[in-house]
Amino acid sequence: AFAYQYANTPYTLELSADDIVTAFNAEEQILLNLKDTDLSLNASVDLDVRDAPAREIQIETDPKWTVANVSGANVSDYDVREDPKGRVIHVFFRDAVLGRALVQVRLERSLGKEETKFALPKWHVRDAKTERGFIVVSAEKGVQLKSDTMNGLREVHTGSLPIRVPDAQLAYRFKAEGWALALESESASAAIYAELFHLVSAGEGALYGSCTITYHISGAPVRNLKLRIPESYQNVEIVGRDIRSREQAGAEWTLGLQEKILGDYTLLVTYDQP
Repeated sequence: AFAYQYANTPYTLELSADDIVTAFNAEEQILLNLKDTDLSLNASVDLDVRDAPAREIQIETDPKWTVANVSGANVSDYDVREDPKGRVIHVFFRDAVLGRALVQVRLERSLGKEETKFALPKWHVRDAKTERGFIVVSAEKGVQLKSDTMNGLREVHTGSLPIRVPDAQLAYRFKAEGWALALESESASAAIYAELFHLVSAGEGALYGSCTITYHISGAPVRNLKLRIPESYQNVEIVGRDIRSREQAGAEWTLGLQEKILGDYTLLVTYDQP
């Protein structure tokens, strides 16, 4: 409010009005994970809105990545649109925001089987006065990630960040928009050791056998196991945790598991031999 005094008349007063423009800063946490050939990016955007309330924000990203989810305590809906600058996520608030607000976005992408190099998607909150934060890169055991190219980033130790990410391998900080990061993955080879315990009993006209196999797997997890079982064995049964499929080609059996395994794993094989 403004107040004016005047000493005599007549007097004149001219006023002009300008719209108050919303101003906000964005603090971001970007977590990238690689599992098998699936990439997932979870971004948390902490907004500090000042001067005037905000009813929506717009986030620029890469069309190659699928927007899997957008959430937040005050987020009512979102819409994904394409424009000349790429893909834009429009995030709408339930109530106009003044002060702090948290928006969480999940992006996903699948790599080709032989694709070992990939780039993080473009990420920019439109109209943010400042945009800073950090990136943490993680991968499943047996996969090593290394930086291929980067721009606008400073590499830091994963232990220096305010959050702890399981299996974190690389971490970076940025202080402005326009950063870029490309990574390359290398898969380690699995080392498999097995201990076998055979038990055979004689019955009428046949031998009844069982074999307990204890695997010790290191280096990298595996999803398939192979066995050689003589074709003369009959009524072969293979029992183990999370077996998804059993395929036989002559004396060779291939077991497919629900999840990759690392460490100790046990199989029980039973059979008859006339």
